[in-house]
Amino acid sequence: MGLNFKSGGIGTGMGCNPFIAMVLWFFVTACSREVNIRLPVDPPMAVLNSMMANDSLVYVRLTQSVPAGFPDGTNYAVLKNATVKLFADDQWIGTLEGITINDVFYYRSREKINGTRTYRITATAPELKAEVSGSVTMPQKPLIRSASFTTEKDAFNNTIRTIKLTLNDAAKVRDFYRLRVYPYNGGSLKKSEMLYFTISNLKVEGGGIFDDFVEEEQSREAIIYDELFNGKTFTLNIKSRWGGNADSLQVELAGISESAYLYYKSARLQDRTKDDPLYEKVPVYSNITNGLGIIGAFNMTVVDCKPE
Repeated sequence: MGLNFKSGGIGTGMGCNPFIAMVLWFFVTACSREVNIRLPVDPPMAVLNSMMANDSLVYVRLTQSVPAGFPDGTNYAVLKNATVKLFADDQWIGTLEGITINDVFYYRSREKINGTRTYRITATAPELKAEVSGSVTMPQKPLIRSASFTTEKDAFNNTIRTIKLTLNDAAKVRDFYRLRVYPYNGGSLKKSEMLYFTISNLKVEGGGIFDDFVEEEQSREAIIYDELFNGKTFTLNIKSRWGGNADSLQVELAGISESAYLYYKSARLQDRTKDDPLYEKVPVYSNITNGLGIIGAFNMTVVDCKPE
């Protein structure tokens, strides 16, 4: 015994009531009409960015965010008529002045900042509904005990440089570092030719789900948290396959604020995963009140590194 089904098109075909067909036709045609829906657009937010260096002038960028959905490359609106103030340990130390450098507008302090104090930046402008602000405590300068390197060739005749960098880490505080290495060639420091490297005895911040199973990629900088060597004297084993010429090296180790560490970490993770469908979207860390952006700080120690 088979199963019999009545079938009919929309119209007056066999087994189809004309009234029902007319109702179905109404719904089908209604679903195909174009409907314009006005979706709400998020209002622009203030974006305040400053990465302060000890014993240096303070530079601040103040812009407005671009709403989601705008094409990539859309320019941020720069706020040039704001009042931007700088405080140290809650004491006002100056109002920043506007200045354009290489076609980029900044607010710049008149005096250098100095010391491990807590700095706060505030900004007000006619375009802003509320004061925008952020603060950071300047970290201690890292203490490097020694630095040296060796050079050898691998089985494929590639140049391998191994750098030994020994530092004293402060106890009972969380310290964060940023490491960079530059070459000297013919006695001249080549700041534009940072070495790519890995740290063989320390896992640095990456963010990939397979980081524990694959060899770490070489990078031009490492962001380090002292969780594994807090309060100890520790030697970083830095290995570089950079093939350029170098008579000696310059090692730049900066103590960075926790806000800078979280910003670098989240920005790097976002960049690594933005095109990977297996990852959720990663927001970049912000420590700004009534806006977006980052107020960070770094305090740098620089040593020249001679070959053994």
